[in-house]
Amino acid sequence: MGIRGRVVFALALLLVPGASLAQRATTGTVTGKVIDASGAVLPGVAISLQSPEALGQFSAVTDAQGLYRVTNLAPATYQVRAELSGFQTVIRTATVRLNAVTEVAFTLAVGSVSETVTVTAESPIVDPERAGLSVNINNQALTTVPVTTSRRFQDAWLVVPGVNVNPATQELTGSERRTSLDGADVTDPFGGDIFAVNLNYDAIQDVEIKALGAEASDGSSMVGQYMNIVTKSGGNTFHGSAALFIIPQNFNGSNVQGIPANKREDYQPDLTLGGPIERDRIWFFSAYRRVQTDQTFNNAAVPVQKRGNLWFLKGTAQLTNGHRLQVSFQYDRTVQANALFRGTAAPNRNLGLLTSGTTTANPALSSATPQIVAPSALGTLVKGGPLASFNYNWVVSSTKVLQLVGSFMINKPNDLQPLDGQGLVPTKIIQTNPQGNILGSLTTTAMEGGFGAIDTSHRSMIYLSPSMTFLVNDRLGSHEFRGGADLYPNIENKTSSDLAPAEFYYRPPGTTGSADVLFERDILRGFDGGTTVSNDAYEHHYGAYFQDRWKPSSRVAVKAGVRAESTSIFTADRQKVLGLVRCRPVRCVSRHGAAQL
Repeated sequence: MGIRGRVVFALALLLVPGASLAQRATTGTVTGKVIDASGAVLPGVAISLQSPEALGQFSAVTDAQGLYRVTNLAPATYQVRAELSGFQTVIRTATVRLNAVTEVAFTLAVGSVSETVTVTAESPIVDPERAGLSVNINNQALTTVPVTTSRRFQDAWLVVPGVNVNPATQELTGSERRTSLDGADVTDPFGGDIFAVNLNYDAIQDVEIKALGAEASDGSSMVGQYMNIVTKSGGNTFHGSAALFIIPQNFNGSNVQGIPANKREDYQPDLTLGGPIERDRIWFFSAYRRVQTDQTFNNAAVPVQKRGNLWFLKGTAQLTNGHRLQVSFQYDRTVQANALFRGTAAPNRNLGLLTSGTTTANPALSSATPQIVAPSALGTLVKGGPLASFNYNWVVSSTKVLQLVGSFMINKPNDLQPLDGQGLVPTKIIQTNPQGNILGSLTTTAMEGGFGAIDTSHRSMIYLSPSMTFLVNDRLGSHEFRGGADLYPNIENKTSSDLAPAEFYYRPPGTTGSADVLFERDILRGFDGGTTVSNDAYEHHYGAYFQDRWKPSSRVAVKAGVRAESTSIFTADRQKVLGLVRCRPVRCVSRHGAAQL
């Protein structure tokens, strides 16, 4: 299928209505109707919103039908004020949730505008614009409801049907997922790992989890599930929190008689601090978590020892009345000793694939049991690193909002290596037979040594997303038009593998190891030119979308959109591996000498 055919096919798939308002946004909406005591609508009412948890003041004016709508509101609790000359001023409280619509209606009584009536009733979140399966979880629920004992914000996924936790790995199972943090895509670009970003969940203001109702602005993967996170911003007063989470070993037990309890010891302090740099103009927020966990799975001989420091720092500035900028930095490096069972030559590489020249090693090694009690049979997993992001909002007018979001993931590792200090030692395969004949039929009796390789994977990603939102009212209702792009000018994965060779030893019957005879030394098939291989895979991905949310009435919403994408994928060593082309900056010359532009 040609490029034109692929574009037409993509447009045909994407020109379908989406039923929910669940784009990767960082704000919410307040809407409502203003009437007088007789029930008549009141046009021209001045609506203003302000919150000690969010920078800026937001306003709107009711139209001829008495309706108003205020968008671009950071998740927080707001005081909503309605004022009109000749009527009493009314103040109501509204909780704005991420990507949700809160309805705040007013009834104004005749009186002086200086007379103020404060209504304490809760404003409902009535959101017909989100017909899909979408769940909001605020910080209070996240920090007080024991979804799991791991105290991870990712466990909020468990409120979505069809998502489970693998008890052995503590990873989530289910469909593909994407994660955005303050509007920026922070999903691991290689594998969709939702643990690509880790932070103290006391830093989170609100979380939206969406399982159904994909739409054009949802990004390059319009299927699966999405987690949209907005973090805290600080405030006009200094405030902070401290928590200590501990699980001692004697808190653990086993439900099966005769089976000892798995080992689990946790020590996890959490700290936050936020406040003003300049009141009503520049705020900061910071969070820290120490990860220190020893935990065994399925009664393994040794526990996984996880250590790390999770840092988060965010600055929010109201540059002018219509310009808001957020900048954040996150660092989450962790080291997990004993996290890998190196029962094969390397993760996902079976020892039965060993070869030396034309001689194939015994493929029946899978029947042998590695000595998993030896430290050399286990490996270390190193994950996490720096990520920076920004979010700029410009309220051009009461009906136009411009947003530019970006994130920069730089060399985040996902490295598999031997335990610290063990080094990369050969895998030792010990074989014997009762006849004591090295030339006879041999049986593998044990495996020892390094069991594999040092595999490194360093991921980088640049993400930029400009978008523009227009609000339009006509006789048929209101429209919220949104157009934008998801730009990935660089997604890169630098990988390397440094293999330990496999050594085959013959052990004479009745001996314990001192008489072992080395008779073959092999490396994995495909690596005969050496034991180290590396590659640099990268891609450029660009997507653009346009969508419309049409509200013919306050209780009906229809959404439709279109999205087009382009992806180019490269591997830096592909030509070298295939041995076909030598490339220069401008021209590529084949081995036959024919020039190609």
